[in-house]
Formats: sequence, structure tokens, C-alpha cells
Amino acid sequence: MWEEPDQPTSTFVWQKKLEKHGLKNLSRKELEALNRRKQQENMIELEKLKKRRQEREHARQQHEDDMCLMQRSKEAAQFDEWQRQEECFHLEQAKLRSKIRIQDGRAKPIDLLAQYISEKSLEESIEMQMHEPYHYLNGLGLDDFEDLLADIRVYNELEKCQNADYWSDLTIIVEDELQKLRKAEAEKQRMAPGRREGIHQSVAKDVTQIFKGKSSSQLEELKRKIEDKIASPQDGLDIGYWESLLSQLKAHMARARLRDRHQENLRNKLELLKQ
Repeated sequence: MWEEPDQPTSTFVWQKKLEKHGLKNLSRKELEALNRRKQQENMIELEKLKKRRQEREHARQQHEDDMCLMQRSKEAAQFDEWQRQEECFHLEQAKLRSKIRIQDGRAKPIDLLAQYISEKSLEESIEMQMHEPYHYLNGLGLDDFEDLLADIRVYNELEKCQNADYWSDLTIIVEDELQKLRKAEAEKQRMAPGRREGIHQSVAKDVTQIFKGKSSSQLEELKRKIEDKIASPQDGLDIGYWESLLSQLKAHMARARLRDRHQENLRNKLELLKQ
């Protein structure tokens, strides 16, 4: 019977190749060690090639990311500039519409309030600032005040809070007037007209006497005293009355600040006229 030849049990050695490289005199153990070292060197070289490829890929990706970031920054700057120009355009349009309405004799409250702080000639400025700005609110109704609140928010946003204190004080005053009108309307619906009118006039007169003629610093001191009184109530103290008084004080303080500013403006205009 034919039998399979014995299978080799050792690593094949290519003698001619060894002779070519001058390695034919090395033992099998030395050849195996040399082969392992060669394999390790090949693995190291492959790792180096892989690392360089990854570095090139990373550098390419980083470059693309940087270019993308630069493009986004450029677009953001362009958008900010466009938005600034858009807001300036809307502000100028709002001022133009106000000017036209004033010239046509159909000015809205916001037109007069905005013109009060706008840049204009000395003669126009003096004519516009003969009275405190809150005088333009006299005679307004509930709907008028609600519209004015919205207009003030628009102007304040368009001006980028350039006159934030001015618009803030006017907002406080308008909100106070709105609260009074809404409260009066609610009382009118649930109470007899004669009784409601008597209570309303009495409270209004009382509050007016307390705040009348006081400067902003005096009102600030009064506010502190009222807060102390509420914080440490004595027997028989009408907390509801003092809390109501404190809530109305905020609007009177806003009026006082506008009044002080108005007087300062008049003094400045007078100095300009003397020059």
C-alpha cells in the first residue's frame, strides 16, 4: 500500500536566499530570531506608516474644520452687520413716521415721548421740553396705554437701550396708570357709581398729598420708611393701606426722576442760550 511521506516538522529554509544574503552559516535558531526581529521591524514600520496616514488625515480634517469655522465666523459677522443696519433702518423709519404724524397734527404719545429725547436744534428742543414727558400721558384711555407700552418696548429695543432709564421710568408710569384704570373699571362693574366715585376720589387725594412736591431722594426715603413700617407692624396698623401706598410710590418715584431730569435739561438749555 502506498503511504504518505512524512510531513516536515520544521520551518522551511530557502538555502539559496540565505546564501545570497550571506546568512547560510547561521543556525536555525539564529535564523528564527532574525526572522522574528525582521517581522517586528516590519510591524513597527507599518505602525509608522499608519500613524503618518492618520496624522495627514487629522491635519486635513483640522484644516477643513478651520476653514468651516472661518466661514461661519465671516457669515456671523455679515449677519450681525446686516442686523445692525436693519435695526438702524427700522429706527429711522419709526422716527420718520413719528415726524410725519407730528407735522400732520395726528401725533401719537410715543411720537412726542420719542421726540422729547431726540437730537434736534436748540429751538426745537426748548419748545418740545417745556413740560415733563409724562404730561403727554394725560387724557389717555386703557387702549391708549396698552398701545403705548408696546410702542415703548419697540423703541427701547431699536435704540439698543440707549435711553433705557428714560423708557423704564415711562414704562413704570404707564403700567401704574393701566393698573388704576383696570381697577376703576372693575370697581365700576361691581359697585354703585356713587360709592365707587367717593372711595376713588378719597384715596387719590390722600395719595397725592403724601407724595406731592417730594424729590426723588425724598421719595426714596419715604419708601424705606414704609417698608420698615410694613416689616414691623404695630397693633392696629392698616397693612393693606400701606402696601397699596408702597405699590403706587414706585410710579411717583419714576415721575420724580423724570422731573429731575427735565429740570436738568432746562438748565442746560438755558446755559446754551447764554453763550
